[in-house]
Order: sequence, then C-alpha cells, then structure tokens
Amino acid sequence: MWSCDLCLFVLGSSLVEISGHEEGPTHKKYNPDLIDKDDLDWLDKYRALGWNTEEHKTFVSGPGVYGAPGIMHVPVRGADEPSFNVPYYVLYNNHEDRWWSYAFHDACYDVLLRSVGKLGANPDPMQFDTYVMYHLMHSIETEGEPELEKEEKLESLKNEPWSCVLVLGEEYVTWNPSEKASNLDNLKTVFQSPKFTCTPESRPLTTTTKVSHDPFTALHYDILHLITQQLSTPDIFSLIHASPYIYRMTDNPTFWKHMMGRDIFPWFWEAMKLINGCELPEHFDYKGAYLWMDKVVRPKFGMTGPWMGVANRRRIWKLCVQLADSYHKERDAWARLVYEYGSGSRS
Repeated sequence: MWSCDLCLFVLGSSLVEISGHEEGPTHKKYNPDLIDKDDLDWLDKYRALGWNTEEHKTFVSGPGVYGAPGIMHVPVRGADEPSFNVPYYVLYNNHEDRWWSYAFHDACYDVLLRSVGKLGANPDPMQFDTYVMYHLMHSIETEGEPELEKEEKLESLKNEPWSCVLVLGEEYVTWNPSEKASNLDNLKTVFQSPKFTCTPESRPLTTTTKVSHDPFTALHYDILHLITQQLSTPDIFSLIHASPYIYRMTDNPTFWKHMMGRDIFPWFWEAMKLINGCELPEHFDYKGAYLWMDKVVRPKFGMTGPWMGVANRRRIWKLCVQLADSYHKERDAWARLVYEYGSGSRS
C-alpha cells in the first residue's frame, strides 16, 4: 500500500474503499457510520521529503498529487526542490533511484514537528533539520518503508498497494488528527461534569490501616518527583496504592498537571490549552482527568465516539516519537562534529 511514511495510512482519500464489502468468511466490512466522510480530505494533502542532488540538500516538496503506484507528482514546486524536468518523485526503494523520497500527510508532518519540538510550542518548520530526518529515515530504510515499531498491528494498514479496505473496528484511523476547536469545546463540556469535582472529603485515604511502616516517609518530595519521572504510569499507581505517604504527596494538582505534561499534553493539544488556560471549575479533579484522558482517548480496536481523531493523533504520535528520539541523537552528533572540527559535510 502506497502510504504516508509517518502514519502508515494511505495517500489520498480515493484509495479508501468507502462503500465497504465482505471478502470471504473472515473479512468483515467496516461500519460506514463511524467514518467522517466530510473530513477525509486530510488524506489528500501530502508532500514529500527528498534529496536535491543538484544542490546537495534536502527539501520538503510542494503539495503532491498521487500518480502511478509509488509516484508523487508535484505541480507547484517549493524553493528548495530540484529544477530538473522530472515531474514526479519516487516514493519507494526500486534499487534504481538512490535518493528516493518519503511521503507524509500535512497533518502527520505537523505531529512530527511537534514531536521533535518543545512541548506547547507551535511547530516551526524553519527550526526542523530536514537533512537529519531524511538521512535518518534513509538509514533505517527496509524495502521502502521506515522500520518503525508498529505496536497497533492494524489490519487496515496491511492491504494491497492499490487500495485500502478498512476493517471493522479500525475506523478511527481515517479520522483527521489535526487540532480542532470542536475537540476543545467537547473537552470543556466533559470537564464541567460533577464527576471531575474533587474535595478531600470525596476522596478519603484508604491505605492507612493497611500499612504499618512506610519507608518512603524518609524521602523528600523532590526525590520522589525524580523517582516518579522514571516510572511508567502503572508503576506510579502501584506505588501510590502501596504508600500512604506517596498518596498524600501526589494528591495535589501540581503533580497531576506534571503527569499530564509528561503523558497527555504531547499528543492532546486541546487539553493542554484548556488546562493551562485555567478554564476549569473550582476543586477540579486533575487526577481523575488524567485517568479519563489516558483511558478514553486511547487508540484501540472497536473505538467509537467523538475522540477518534485525537486517538488517531495519539497513534501517529507514538510512531513519530520513535523517529524523534533518533533525530535528536543524530542532530546532536552533527552539532558535536561542527564544534570539534569546525565543519560537517552534508553531501
């Protein structure tokens, strides 16, 4: 399947079979009621990251148009693109073109920029080192696709190259991952619910009578903060349930806002705006909000409801973060080379 190298889904809404059908006893058609057909055009907005062999530099192309399988036409070229009269870019390793290009939806590129940037900052393409990213993707190329860890194992991403037949339960991968005002409005409505109001009386400590000696009382809060930074979310909750002291020390908005900044805000941008903007009711339950967002806005088989677009963004984010981690290592290596030797060849 000719797909975006970031989200692994198709380039072009025309490749999504929106009629649905059954193929054999084990193939179930998807639910058309769970497809936002009015917002599939994000699949039609894509570009390419490529290598300009004339000037020995990378470029991000102008808007692309899907051509023959594995080919992207670019009617209007960007400033850094090659000037030679080849009206298309090759999007796969055909063992003939050494410097093939990588395609991505505009919406997915936005997720990538945010994954390599600072939390909360608007993505700035001018601060993004396309050279490092291109050569990183080129170095891990395996039969034309980046070798990413695809934890989701989605069947909808494993189709023939000519089309994408969606599978029942995976409809959310078609939803637009872009930031939307409607997501913010929906979240405001959810958080106005009384279930997100918390007072000390409404959440009493339940572990005191079960623990005779709590060794964590010897640790300062700053030390506990450093410890929790290294733990997964399930491990943090195990620690909270085991220690009354840690329960009390973490039962405050500051800690859970920090947890949101670590685990939620990087992909749930609307939540970051709402919570950091202090548009919340008095006695707001930050811990409950963290648990709700982590559970409800989780990409999973059979997902329905208004959060499918954000869940798809979270799925794409997980893939982009893998590239982002290596991107920072590569960029730092180039910076050290320039610092030590005064220059670094980029040809």
